[in-house]
Amino acid sequence: MSNLKGLEQVALSPKENDEVYELLRDAYVPREPVCIGLRASYDELKPLFESLVPHTLTSGASIGLREASSGKVVAYMLNLVIDSPDFELFQKGGLGSEKADLYSKLMQDFCAGVDVFNGGQFKKNLELLLLCVHPSYGGRGIAAELIKMSENKGRAMGCDIATIQAVNVITDHIARKLGYQEICRIDMKERTKENGEALVDMELMEANGTTHLIYLSKRL
Repeated sequence: MSNLKGLEQVALSPKENDEVYELLRDAYVPREPVCIGLRASYDELKPLFESLVPHTLTSGASIGLREASSGKVVAYMLNLVIDSPDFELFQKGGLGSEKADLYSKLMQDFCAGVDVFNGGQFKKNLELLLLCVHPSYGGRGIAAELIKMSENKGRAMGCDIATIQAVNVITDHIARKLGYQEICRIDMKERTKENGEALVDMELMEANGTTHLIYLSKRL
């Protein structure tokens, strides 16, 4: 496809570990609304990523795009295949960083009670966990292509449903255009500390995308 000109698809594995973290540092954390709302640096959130990324790189379901000229990974969709409703995606504290623990708790609360298997109707879920595109490749439809590639990989691995957690309006818009439907949402304005103070800076978060976290799913 023309929007992928100059890029090569790569099945991500632990070999791409350093490149994955580099893009998280340079392209994901600076632009992701919750990270911004938490005023969290990459180093503060790295323990959270280190609890998630290794599983995605050994899952066989993660897809990347490599720049043909430089050989550098410039975009990816990190995925997991989940076949148990008891699987917990986010760790319960103990990450060694206050902001990593807070981010993990926010996402854990978000996922709590969401039955992606719909009471046993579905058996294997492709969790589209983390989408990252280098800013220099923005506006080319690459995010949508990565989701489509991931879906194809998921089908080949026996997944009958895919889910995505949209933490910004762009991901939400792309997912809906590709046929995903909302199954759950929370408004971050309702997440407060014991004294009623907001857990995240709402003005910052809203200025950089949204105050909502939205869970969407699609039958494969």
